[in-house]
Amino acid sequence: MPPKRREFDKATKAEIMRRCERPTGWACEACGVIVASGEVDHVIAEALILDKTTKLTAKDGQFLCYPCHQGPEGKTPKDKSAIAKAKRVEAKRMGLVKAKGTIKNRGFPPPDKPPKRDARETIKIGMTEIQRRFGAR
Repeated sequence: MPPKRREFDKATKAEIMRRCERPTGWACEACGVIVASGEVDHVIAEALILDKTTKLTAKDGQFLCYPCHQGPEGKTPKDKSAIAKAKRVEAKRMGLVKAKGTIKNRGFPPPDKPPKRDARETIKIGMTEIQRRFGAR
C-alpha cells in the first residue's frame, strides 16, 4: 500500500529553494515577495493526488512565504476546503451518503383546533358582547 502522504526529500527541497534564491533571500512563488524564510509546499494538495507511487520532483513543489501558505487567504485553507469537497463528492458517488429528505410543510390544522376567525368577525362578536353587557345605545 502506498504511503498516505509523500514528502519532498532534501535534494528536491534544495532544488526548489535554489530556483527561488535571490541575493537577499528567497522569492515567494505565489506573491513574489523576498523573504528570509518560508516553506516548501506541494503545488497540488497531496490529498488530491490519486497516484502516490510516482516520486516527487521539483516541479511538484513550490516555495511559499508564510502568509501565502498558512494565512487566512493562503494555500492551505483553500486546499482544506478542496479536499473536503472532494471527499464529499466521492462519498456521494460511492453511495455512502444518505439522500436528505424533503422539507415537510405544516399541513392542515388538526381537527380539534377551531379554525381562525376573520378580524371583522372577531370585532363583530366583540361588539355584540359589549351591547349585551351595557345595553344598546
